[in-house]
Amino acid sequence: MRYRRVSPVHILAMVIMMLSLNIPESHSQSTCDVAVSITPAKSMYLKNEPIRLVLQYLNRGLTECQISMEKPSFYGGLQFKDLSNNLAKRKEVSDSGVGLVKLIAPGDKWTIPIFLQTYFVSPPVGAYTIQFQMTVYCKDGQSPLSSGNFSFHVLPSEPQQIRNVIQTYDRALSGPERQSAVEALVGMDTPLVIPELERLIVIGNAQEGFRALAKFQESSEARQSIQDFLSSKNPHYQAAALDVISEWRQPLDESQLEELARSPDRIVKLAIIHYVGAIGQSRYQPSIEKLANDKDKYVAQQAQRVAKGLANQSH
Repeated sequence: MRYRRVSPVHILAMVIMMLSLNIPESHSQSTCDVAVSITPAKSMYLKNEPIRLVLQYLNRGLTECQISMEKPSFYGGLQFKDLSNNLAKRKEVSDSGVGLVKLIAPGDKWTIPIFLQTYFVSPPVGAYTIQFQMTVYCKDGQSPLSSGNFSFHVLPSEPQQIRNVIQTYDRALSGPERQSAVEALVGMDTPLVIPELERLIVIGNAQEGFRALAKFQESSEARQSIQDFLSSKNPHYQAAALDVISEWRQPLDESQLEELARSPDRIVKLAIIHYVGAIGQSRYQPSIEKLANDKDKYVAQQAQRVAKGLANQSH
């Protein structure tokens, strides 16, 4: 039998061809290789100004990535650490944010704004360095961990300067950056923003607006605002205001609670039951007993549970 001699050049060409044939197969299983960077939108901010940050995604892979996230929580994948240990962390909320899905082509970048006050209480005057780490979640897996630092300064401010900042975000509420403007406003920790929070509630961001108002328990303006919403004829406002008062553990006059308990709306009745359970004062027993006989079985069951707790306290 005769054998044909194959040259080294021919062998090398065959190896290259075989490797090239394997490339589509190896990359048909797309991987999530997305790097993240976070930078301040500017180097200096005023005290009480929303600290706007730029979050950038970079697809380092060879295939398109579909990123899934829930802003501002990012499914818990975004974590911050104040290296100066001077900032108080914001209380985390359990309800959802805004769900987003984004396709990023290989080598492409995508940026979105976020605000530091979503995660920390507004920093006082000074210099800050913040460390971040983030895992990106894609449709087909998760990215390697990204991490880094960014720095900024906070300068003293005058009330009128902050009012001007608020007005800038107010104007943005009617444009394409509406959601970012909402995030900026609800993250502010100055009572100067209270009128704007009331506006947010009226124009359709009630959940965010009431949650932000709850931060200002010591403000007479915020307490009056909550009372005004409680006295409104809108059951959704009444229920949300009751939730804020429950968080504040603020006692209501019995006559006011009895009037609210006459509401035909289920959400108001349930908010009353939650409020009385949180306050735990027996003087609200008559209102709860009425709800314990409500024709809505679920409302009645919840009221009976709270009524039982109040009765046990009195013994």
